[in-house]
Amino acid sequence: MPALACDPPASTVDALRRIGAESDATAWSWLVEREGPAMFRVAQRALGSAAAADDACQEAFLHLRRGAHRFRAPDNGDAEAAARAWLLRIAANAAAMYARGERRRAQRERRQQPAIEVHPPGTDEVDALRCAIAELPDSQRQPLVLHHLGGQDYAAIGAALGISPGAARVRAHRGLESLRTRLAQAGVLVAATGLLGQLGAAEAVMPATATARWAAILTSTSTPAATTAAIFGGISTMAKITILGAALSAAALCTFTLAPIQAEEHREDKPKTESPAPTDPKKEAHDSLAEGTKGVSEGVILSIEKGKLVLNTADGNLLFMPHWRGGMPKDGGGLDKATLEKLGAFKPGQRVRIAWTWSERRRIEEISAAK
Repeated sequence: MPALACDPPASTVDALRRIGAESDATAWSWLVEREGPAMFRVAQRALGSAAAADDACQEAFLHLRRGAHRFRAPDNGDAEAAARAWLLRIAANAAAMYARGERRRAQRERRQQPAIEVHPPGTDEVDALRCAIAELPDSQRQPLVLHHLGGQDYAAIGAALGISPGAARVRAHRGLESLRTRLAQAGVLVAATGLLGQLGAAEAVMPATATARWAAILTSTSTPAATTAAIFGGISTMAKITILGAALSAAALCTFTLAPIQAEEHREDKPKTESPAPTDPKKEAHDSLAEGTKGVSEGVILSIEKGKLVLNTADGNLLFMPHWRGGMPKDGGGLDKATLEKLGAFKPGQRVRIAWTWSERRRIEEISAAK
């Protein structure tokens, strides 16, 4: 006999299903009480402030209110663990967006008031680590935060991200290597794993009214500040910057007429002179592809540089790269040489057809001239 809407959910998966199907207040309250504290802990460990973590969780729940239907329980494995990891992923993404926004605000204040000394974030080792985590690409940051700060195993992380446990482990390892590099550049010599351990062990007292406010979000009319793609997982910051640079270069050469492209990180810094372009429904589908997805794209080359090809297609400006062969660069690994040689035969302005496979980004399987 099916459960009534007023009955509590049987599980986190059931709660997400009920919330995604309709505005189920019982399921929402149950989910907030059950999973809210864990989401808060991840955000607090990433941000270092209970107040900031509270704000990030409110942003996460605002998106979850309309996006619960996005969760897909895995066919194999622990669906409940995957659901919890998926919720922690949303909280981690919201925390990263909050951290980047605060950093941009501090930078604007320093530019506007140069005579006043404002201490930037990252004045100690742990703050430097938090800054470095927020700047990691989504593909590395999400599994790293879920494992080291959220305590999730790689099976649950892989199920939440739509990849294999092995791929989740590899991405978390790459994120750790990137953290070591960024910390060394910032002059921090303490081991990244040790600092992550400190963050993972940190506990904070959740505001007493937090769950009540989060529960009220189901009926809220507030509009989320961050984009849906950023909270649920979208293309990396570097991909956006690459696309932006290609568009600006093409406009400078007067070769193509392109719509203005604005990187998400600078939306608050520059005044908008035009109405924003309508959201392309196909864009989000391309940004959330599962590992191993195959496709074919056709369009005009905007730029080719160091193996990165930006193509202007009917689905927008897409980034393509050759497959990575071997291990780390120091061990002889690198972009597929055969594909790099093929790319050398093409130049900006040509129309091409690319068969690709998704592996963190679109990897080129075959490229040929198109009519």
